Order: sequence, then structure tokens, then C-alpha cells
Amino acid sequence: MRKKDIDRPHYECTRCGHGWYGRSEKRPPFCPKCRSKMWDQPKPRKFTCHTCGHVWECRGDEPPQRCPVCRSVKWNAPRYRLQCLRCGYRWVPRNCSSPDDVKICPKCKSAKWNRIPNVSRCSKCGVFFIDNGAEKSSRCPKCRSKRGTVTFRCPFCNSEWASKKDTWTVCPVCGTPHPEIGGNDIVEMWRKESRSLKYSTNEGTAVVYLWENGKPVSAKYLSEVLQKTDRNIDQMVRAIGVPEYEGMWTHIANWLYDERDVYLGNVEYFVNRLGLSKEDATVLAIHFTGMGPEAISMKLDIPYERVRESFDRIMAAYENGGIVVDDTIYTDDPVSKY
Repeated sequence: MRKKDIDRPHYECTRCGHGWYGRSEKRPPFCPKCRSKMWDQPKPRKFTCHTCGHVWECRGDEPPQRCPVCRSVKWNAPRYRLQCLRCGYRWVPRNCSSPDDVKICPKCKSAKWNRIPNVSRCSKCGVFFIDNGAEKSSRCPKCRSKRGTVTFRCPFCNSEWASKKDTWTVCPVCGTPHPEIGGNDIVEMWRKESRSLKYSTNEGTAVVYLWENGKPVSAKYLSEVLQKTDRNIDQMVRAIGVPEYEGMWTHIANWLYDERDVYLGNVEYFVNRLGLSKEDATVLAIHFTGMGPEAISMKLDIPYERVRESFDRIMAAYENGGIVVDDTIYTDDPVSKY
């Protein structure tokens, strides 16, 4: 504390936690950081409507009777919005007490609608297929080889090799470790010159990355890609390496490239909503596109440890704001909700 601040009143914002010294005894009109005029009022509770997804604040002691947007009196009753991980279809089931009660996707009829598709490549014949881990589904559908593999490419010597998912990922030629995104499974779906599309599964998510010149450019969740192409995951896998689908893969790559900076539109929003620094808000905005911490560090060219520290501060900001993040349930507009 500076000597000249000893006799000055100290204030602290209840919204963002910012503290500052006033110039006089007069109450400041707003917080100098988050600009809130309610900086000295008790922090209101946040409520989320399970019917329309609207998030609002309420200063009363009693829970609100209706959602202020859709006017539903059942705003607090559990209502799940589900999304099929095989075809990207979205729906709201009726009379559903838990997502586990849903047996199949109403569109593609897949019983594995909520399982992340793991894509493998047969080391014998090169065919790509979906490996569900079971003995029957892990065999290559063409040559019936017993176990699928993943193809890796060395970033140093550019060598390619096939390896099982649960074995080493070190280049057998030069010994360079393969730079996997978070140690997850990565399958290259398409490559042309310096650009490539890579399918990645990690921590319950399935993401398609666009890489260019050895760095991740952008990412989209698999469900978004399936909706964009109007295909299911089986059709996408069968299109890998097929010349007739070169136009489709190029279209996806161009789409991801065009969307590479869309996250910038949410940075200022996260700064104001959660009281984050610009760098932390940027990390969060990119993460909402599907990118993991390792890919974010490569995209922003900052150390991985710094990205992990940003995530720690982000989770603390959510907790302080009373916002509960639930990644297990599909959300139409996660940016406005979280």
C-alpha cells in the first residue's frame, strides 16, 4: 500500500472482485474495471431455463416462478438437449429422466449415438474404419485383420508409420516423439500440400482440426462437420482417401480456414462476463471451438504451462460467478450460457 492511499477509502466490486482506492468519500458510480453500476450490491444468483436455455440474474430470495423469456413455469425441470455423435442430429426427448434412457438416435437409429467414434486404419490394407473397442468391431472390415492402427507422421523427418493406439508414438526413423494433441488418438483424414484435416478424440470430445504448415489453424466439433456435410460418421470414414470425395474434403478445409478467427468475436464478451484478462478470454474463446490446451498453445505460440494456468483462472472465474459448466449435455449456444 502506498502512503498516499492510507487515508483514501478502499472499494471492492462484488461482480468482478476488482479492488481500488477512491479519490473521495463519495460512492463511485461504477466499477472502473467491469463498469458495473451495481458494484457494491450483493451478487445476484444466476438461473438457467432448462426449456429455452436463457440465463438470467435474480436478486430475490425465492426462486423465480417463470422464465422471463419463454415464460415456462417448468424452467427448472430437467430437460435434456441431446446430440447424436454419429450423425450430428439434435433433439429434445420427451419424458426423459436421464440421457441414459435414450436407446437410439431418432434419425440414424444408431444405438451408439452417445459414444465418441474412434477411427482406426488397418496396417495391412490401409482401410479406415470405426473401432468401437469390441473384438468384432476392431477387426478390419476388408481384410479382417485383428486390430486397427493409427497412422502417424513425424514432424521432423516426415516419415509415416502405423501403430496401435495403446503403444508408443515415437518415430521409428529419427526417434522424435509424435506431437499428439493431449496424448489422444489422431487420424489424418485428408492432406493436400501443407494443409491437412485431422480427427482427434480426447476427454469425451471428437474434433476435426485444420492444420497448415505444422500448426493447428482452427477446429470444429465432429457434430458440426457432420451437419455441414450432411453425412454421418460412417460415410465420412468411408470417404477417407477416396479421390471422388476430394471436393468434399477441400470444402471442409476451406470452411475451417474461413472460420479460423470467429473466436475473436467472443473475447470481449468473456472479459466482461467473467472478469478475465484478454489472454485468458482468448484461450477460452478458442477452447469453445473445440481446441484442446496443447493445440491452443501452438496456435497462440505461448507455452503450454501458461495455457494450463489460464484454464485454472477460468475455472475459478466460473466458480466465483456461480456458473456450473456441464459438458455432458449438449447446449445450443454454450457461449451465452457459460
